[in-house]
Amino acid sequence: MELCRAAGEPHATGMVNAVLRKLAAAQRPGVRIHESAAAFAERLGHPRWLVERWAAAYGRDAALRICEADQKESGDGGMFTESGGDMPQMDDGSRLVAELAAAAMPGAKRVWDCCAAPGGRR
Repeated sequence: MELCRAAGEPHATGMVNAVLRKLAAAQRPGVRIHESAAAFAERLGHPRWLVERWAAAYGRDAALRICEADQKESGDGGMFTESGGDMPQMDDGSRLVAELAAAAMPGAKRVWDCCAAPGGRR
């Protein structure tokens, strides 16, 4: 505050004092002791109900890792690195649905993706 007065800005002393009080009262940076599933769901942009379901099924730490991993881009620009063969070209989201459907029915020879039809609204 004395620097404000010495600089010829005595009206700024109140603001500087308020900022210093706010900094003194602020929580020190570091690792939080505990963050609820609802809190990290909001911080990482995930629906609370989904994060709570993950926490119940896999544990809180795994749910947090899932949410954190979901916020990062994959290193190669896609989830599926292999290409070619008899797989049609499709984006990762569409392919993930097909992969999950195929995993649900291991003996199936084909997966019919009804959502992939071309066209628009009619």
